[in-house]
Parts: sequence; structure tokens; C-alpha cells
Amino acid sequence: MPESGGPAPVALGYVPNAAPPPPSLTWVEGGRAVLHGIDNDYSEGVGLTPPVDLLAGGPDWLPWEWLIALISNEVLGFVYWWADGAWGRAPYPDDLREDGLTAIVPADDSEVRAVLDALTEDGADAAVIAVAMRAAVELPRPAPAESPALARLVAWLRANHPQADGRCLLAAAFSDSADSADPYGVDGFHDEQGRRLGAEVSALLGELRQADADASSGRWMYVRVQVTADGVTVDRAHDHLPGWWGARYGTHEARPETLAREMASRAPRWRPAWAGLLDEDIPRNGAPAALCRPATAPPPAPSPAAPAAPPSGPSR
Repeated sequence: MPESGGPAPVALGYVPNAAPPPPSLTWVEGGRAVLHGIDNDYSEGVGLTPPVDLLAGGPDWLPWEWLIALISNEVLGFVYWWADGAWGRAPYPDDLREDGLTAIVPADDSEVRAVLDALTEDGADAAVIAVAMRAAVELPRPAPAESPALARLVAWLRANHPQADGRCLLAAAFSDSADSADPYGVDGFHDEQGRRLGAEVSALLGELRQADADASSGRWMYVRVQVTADGVTVDRAHDHLPGWWGARYGTHEARPETLAREMASRAPRWRPAWAGLLDEDIPRNGAPAALCRPATAPPPAPSPAAPAAPPSGPSR
């Protein structure tokens, strides 16, 4: 703990709804995290007299200089830290009822709960991987050329699933035959609800995925095919969870074993940063370095009489 002479931190223990997904949540090496933010309407600690020291009792591994700079510019209304399986924060005065956290994080957000749950579990977790994949972008790569495999898939869609105006839409995610979440034992595809697609369309999707493959950069994991009278549009996602993939449950968004096998087949430069989550034990070994914001060394310990705190005046 820093030798600031400040009060002891408040031990919050397990708080299921206290951690939204990135960027509100900043990883610090060693399996630790800092949750920080501000709500201009509900962060009541901003502008109090005397000011609230949001870092009082904070551990020495916090990125102190960075947080103090944010506080000095009135862009922080709360700071929480995660270590050793529990959350902590500085003590609050009795009249501080709302620091802005609950206003920002919905109490019924199942994805938030899944992220926090994953911090306390060993191994890869589908929900936390899905959050990281949602925040990622595609690595730049050339678009694959049109192929007979695509023509066959489009012809099948037009023959079997046309809408009233002749349009067709198919969105699918790949499932590896060795994935323990897939009981079929053969490669296949599933929809946004996690339902396995039929053998015929799966075979056509498999042909397209293989036709689009590159020995170095790998194969797409999600695909959307839109067919109209004017043409065909194909969206492929190799490295991220695209916005058009509508699933909102980790196991239907990201299957860690399938993803791990695909990442292992790629050259290292074609593995996105979140791939480190597939084989890391975060509570034991810390978050992968590629996902961590480097923590700065703590500044000189502040005087108890002059704690680091925002200046007076509300932030709007």
C-alpha cells in the first residue's frame, strides 16, 4: 500500500454488477484491474468540500501518475481496483450517496456479470473473450476473389430461402469438430441463437471458408451473405465479432476451443491481441501483456493533508 497515511480502503468483496467491459475497465499486469469513470450527472464526489480522495488507501500497483492526471482534469468520479478476487475503493463521506457507477452500469446487464464472473474463474471464458472480440477490429487483408464455392452457396440460398421480394440472408459462425461444446464431432456452423445449421448448407459454407482461406492469415470465423436481385454481398470476420452478429450470449458469440485451434493455425502476426485470452489463466498469471496498459511507477507519496483530489466545481 502507498505510504500516504490515508484511511484504509473499503473492501467491497464480490460485486456482480461492478465491472463493465472495456474501455471502462483497464487491465493492469498481474491479474489486476482498475475500474474508473465519471458520470457528469451522478458522480456526486466531484466538487465536494473537502474533496474526496479517490485514491486513498489505493495499492501501490495502481497507475498513479495516470490516475492523478485524470483526477486533476475532473474526468474521474470513481476509482475501483480489483485484486485477489475482490474489489476495493477509497472510503466515502456519509453524504456521498452516488459516485456515478450504478448510473453507468445497468444492474441487469448479463454481459457485465459474465465479465466479472470470468475474473474469478480459471481458463478461457467465452463471455470475456466475446467482449474483447467485440472491441477488436479486422486486421487489414485483401478481399478474397469470387469463387465457384460462393456461386454454389448463393444458388442454394435462392432456391431454398428466398424472401417475398427474392432477397436472401444468411449469417453463420464456424464450429470446429474438436470443440467440446459441439457434440457432433464434425466441422459445422451455427446461427446467432447457437442452433446448428443443416448438413447441406454447412457443407456449402465449409467449401466457401476453404476457398477463402489463406495459409498464413487463416480463415474467417463469421460470415454474412446477403443476396438481392442486384447482386451478392459477403461480409467476413476473421479477427473480431462484427456488429451484424446478433448473438448476445458468450457461448453463442465465441467458442474458445474453436478459436484456439484457428489461432494456432495462423502465423503469429495474424493473431489478434485477444487471442492471448484463449490460453491464459488470468487470476493466476495476469492478463496477457498485449491487453495490458503499462502501469507507471507510483509518484512520491502525497501528504495526508493534501490528498490527490479533483478541484472544486462540478464537471458538466
